[in-house]
Amino acid sequence: MSDAPVQKYFAIKTTVGQERNVARMLENRLYGQYIASGETPDGSQAVGGNIVCAQSFTMVKNLPLKEIGLYLGRDQDMTHRLRVILNRVREDGGEEAVHESSFDPLMMREDGWQTIKTSKGLVLERDERYSLILSAESPGFRWYYILKGSEPFQGGARVSEDGGRTWAAMDYQFLVRLVSVTDVASILILPSLKGYVFMEAGSKETVAAAI
Repeated sequence: MSDAPVQKYFAIKTTVGQERNVARMLENRLYGQYIASGETPDGSQAVGGNIVCAQSFTMVKNLPLKEIGLYLGRDQDMTHRLRVILNRVREDGGEEAVHESSFDPLMMREDGWQTIKTSKGLVLERDERYSLILSAESPGFRWYYILKGSEPFQGGARVSEDGGRTWAAMDYQFLVRLVSVTDVASILILPSLKGYVFMEAGSKETVAAAI
């Protein structure tokens, strides 16, 4: 038997004549659906060599993670990959890795949002705290931040200048996007049923989140 979730159709009531606009808005929202700490940077912090940076956050819901977005820049030509580690923070304060990957600087044509692919099947769990840590063998990267970000990222930025042995808390938040896998299969408009948009999804919670 298949383990795939059962898909159901959910009706979303809207204004007659606005069905196509609503469907288009839903499609745009579900494409690259994410939780973000912010959008426009206020400054940046060097990463690499002895400088290691981290952003902690607490999940407000379960999130099947598709990819991580990082707002990155460069100081100079970079010779080493950026190391990206995602840890779960335990109740005793210790951390255990749930994902590790790297980012090739050759993929960064200009400063801005960069994409980090994650492990298939990785789910960030509600009420769990996580720590995203960036490092590199040599300097050159910059991680942009925002002075006042959104939940669930409040108060989580840290910087180490000795390779991660000691940390200092920062009064800003690094720019991060957590991009979700969605279980929405289709969005439909039926001309015979005016004032409704239909969404084929695995749960009503998915539909509510999109709306």
